[in-house]
Amino acid sequence: MINNALDAHAGCYLAFHNPSSQLFLFPDSGLPAGLTNRPLLGPGVLTNSQCSLDITGAAVSRAGARLTLTLPVRFSASWRISKAIWTAVQSLSGQRSTWHPIGVVNPPN
Repeated sequence: MINNALDAHAGCYLAFHNPSSQLFLFPDSGLPAGLTNRPLLGPGVLTNSQCSLDITGAAVSRAGARLTLTLPVRFSASWRISKAIWTAVQSLSGQRSTWHPIGVVNPPN
């Protein structure tokens, strides 16, 4: 999730389902209603009013228990302040981690 606070509302909230290799983008509400998805290696664009993700440039690599996603995210022109990048994981059995900040996205100059 990318937003100025740990809040899915009006943010760029992306999720990845590893078994199906599906990427999901939550709508501006941050709620699952209206959730859109695409297969990772297929064509298409996921978009809400905050960001868009061109699936063609996305990639995943797996090494043991490590999973790395490369996601070409573009932000709307209205994003004029730095936003935090938050991450969390959930196992297939439903165990969840807490959210952790892992970086910052700065607006273009």
